[in-house]
Amino acid sequence: MSPGRVGLAAIVVAIAAAALVVPPARARGAAAESETRRVSAELSEIRSRLAEAERRRGARALALEEGSVAVEGEVLTALRGAVVDALAGLDLSRVRLSVAPATTPAAASLSLRAQGNQGELLRLLDRLAHPTGSLVLDDVALRPAGDDALALDLTGFILRGSP
Repeated sequence: MSPGRVGLAAIVVAIAAAALVVPPARARGAAAESETRRVSAELSEIRSRLAEAERRRGARALALEEGSVAVEGEVLTALRGAVVDALAGLDLSRVRLSVAPATTPAAASLSLRAQGNQGELLRLLDRLAHPTGSLVLDDVALRPAGDDALALDLTGFILRGSP
């Protein structure tokens, strides 16, 4: 075979090969582009749904936190009010009352100091330690305070979920 015919045959084979290979490759390329666009659109949709879910979760967490703070405030106010009611009508002096949020399982803690005679302090303890109450007395100490008076140091707490 002459070199010209070999060259012509090579060109014909190349054209035939291109005719057989290029269209399927183009089809695969087009399919890949289509799949890339579909996956990109799906990814965009997932990101959008995720952002919406995170926004809702943040709003829910904020609402729960605000509700928790409101409930905590209500518990503190109720505890303070119950202790003030227990103190009403008693002849006590140097009364110091502190109510604060507490760590789980307690909802609120109480610290109370007062001076008075034994009978008045025992009446106060009876009111605070009432069996139907939700206050748990943690530490109670009576000590002499001079001139027939006693000093009371008391700590206690209310458990979460207590009325």
